[in-house]
Amino acid sequence: MKNSIIKKIFIIGFTIMIMATTTCSLSFAADSNCMYSNEHSSVSTSPLVNSEVVRISKDFLQKYYFAKDQYDTFDFSNFTNNKFFLKYINGKIEADNYESLAYDKDDKQAYKLTLDCCNIINNENYIMVKINAVISYIYKGADFKSGYGEENWLKLNITANGYDIIDWYTPYNEYDEDLRGILLDFPDNDFWSESSCELLIKQRIKNAKIKEYYDQLKNEHIITSQKPWNNNSKSNNAMNSFHSFNKSNISSWAVNNCSLTYPSSGNSNQVSNYYDFSTLPGNYDCTNFVSHALLAGGTPIYDTGYSGSGWFFSSISYRSYSWSSVSSLYSFLVNNSSYGPKATELSYTNIYAPDGYFPYTYGDLIQFHNGSEWIHSGVITSYLYLYGSSTTLEAGVTSRSSYNTYTLNKRQSEIYTGNSRRILRLDGYYA
Repeated sequence: MKNSIIKKIFIIGFTIMIMATTTCSLSFAADSNCMYSNEHSSVSTSPLVNSEVVRISKDFLQKYYFAKDQYDTFDFSNFTNNKFFLKYINGKIEADNYESLAYDKDDKQAYKLTLDCCNIINNENYIMVKINAVISYIYKGADFKSGYGEENWLKLNITANGYDIIDWYTPYNEYDEDLRGILLDFPDNDFWSESSCELLIKQRIKNAKIKEYYDQLKNEHIITSQKPWNNNSKSNNAMNSFHSFNKSNISSWAVNNCSLTYPSSGNSNQVSNYYDFSTLPGNYDCTNFVSHALLAGGTPIYDTGYSGSGWFFSSISYRSYSWSSVSSLYSFLVNNSSYGPKATELSYTNIYAPDGYFPYTYGDLIQFHNGSEWIHSGVITSYLYLYGSSTTLEAGVTSRSSYNTYTLNKRQSEIYTGNSRRILRLDGYYA
């Protein structure tokens, strides 16, 4: 029986079909750099077999990204015969497609998708494939590039006809994490079953919330009643003078480093190198990324001489909480009056009116709530036209969650959609 299955696998490998062409740009990176590993493997690890597994995985992801970002229609039942998993896939696409309530369907133009296999794990029960996706586009009406990157985990098993995708998860993706939690690995059991019905109900509730948000977004009005910007904050410490940030440097550093595997330090004289906090299991790199962006803007660190307080990073064992924690950075910035960066909290409005008052600009910070806690930090690096207007815009956000998960000038409305967000307007720094 085992020989028969392996024989079928080899036959499948020789009949790899050429992917359908598309009017948008699509590239599949070569798999020569793909890493392979075995965990008590009883599955053939032939390169031919792995090639077929990668092809199916990329075919699924290509259709998924074009369905969510370009509104193409595909039948995903060709990849799985599990009705519960199929509902989740289609529901995830549906949530993204609600953007069409607030933006035209051709909002993401010059669309390009690159898929790169980074690992294949063969074990006795299934094959796991890890594929990095890099997406770039230009928002309608913009003259600069936007996009995002993320890693996908796909779980496949062998069937009489080839392979079925039996599970799929995107680490650091707010949608998957909200519904399934933070996973460090796939569960060994078959996750999608009658017991997953509760999750699918939760998904419908989440999608309804997202739909309501986009439906209301197009009805936003310009808000001009906020207090004028006052950048004359005074230090409580007469020995420390107050300086202005170079917000252009903050913005440009974020744009230039968000997609790098090894970002540079925002200021190597202050912090010698960039330590990626996503290398710690279950951790995000977003606020560490923002802290380095602040360094690029000219602020000194505030090393209190002991761990926990202040705002500094020397090593993973000697640092402040505020350096890498969303809420701790917020608390430090809005309460600081002695040394290092200072900010003022503003409730976020979707609106920026170029010819009128606006409370934030390039280089200021934005933080996102996930419905339970403040979870994500980013840098405002652009403005994007809102709902077809030629005068009203929303913030474009650049951020980094891990070495392969980032946003570049992405609409704030597409990040933790439907939840609260707040601006940290950078007033200056004490030195």
